Amino acid sequence: MLLSADDAKLFFRLHRSLMCFVNDRLQIIPDIDGPVQFSALCSLSPTRRRRHGGV
Repeated sequence: MLLSADDAKLFFRLHRSLMCFVNDRLQIIPDIDGPVQFSALCSLSPTRRRRHGGV
């Protein structure tokens, strides 16, 4: 499926928010304060994610 640029931006904004909500409920990665912080953590390498408490 191809999305327009606006739809792609909306999708990724909603996806980050949803991942943050799930993380708040399940506490998979501790101490994440919002979608921006979650997004920054996801861009780290797997080794650095582990150091920051991620999987």
